[in-house]
Amino acid sequence: MARTGRLRKAGSSVTKLKQYKWVAKDYAYKLRVLEYLDTSTMPASMAECFRSSNFNSKQREVNAWKKLRAVIEAKVAGGSRYHQRCRTLGMGATLPVELEEQLVRWINELRADGVPVTSMMPKQAQELYRTSGPCIGLFKASWSWQKPLLRRH
Repeated sequence: MARTGRLRKAGSSVTKLKQYKWVAKDYAYKLRVLEYLDTSTMPASMAECFRSSNFNSKQREVNAWKKLRAVIEAKVAGGSRYHQRCRTLGMGATLPVELEEQLVRWINELRADGVPVTSMMPKQAQELYRTSGPCIGLFKASWSWQKPLLRRH
């Protein structure tokens, strides 16, 4: 029996749309681009460093890196060359740094005894937060908060 309807496209049966995804660049890459820009022009740097047709957005990105050149050079010199963003300890967290350090000491004591602390950590963090004094906002020791804490310590 012959097929009816629209003919299929040769190759795959489903055409995939091109996805434009943002990719984070580390500080070492940013510094290499800026150093290349020191020895050449902006259009030549764009053609060499970025294999894309959308040079306007890349040029805006490089101009932002030029403004932050001192920060980028400090990060590369300080050993953070493969990091992609700069966040200081305690930034974006609702738990104060002192309480976080106290929680880390508690975790390390229990780990030394061989006790698994992952399930007890949210309760202990919330207890430390409640006893710390005036509570500003609601603190939830969510998994997205725990994961970076455990990775750092």
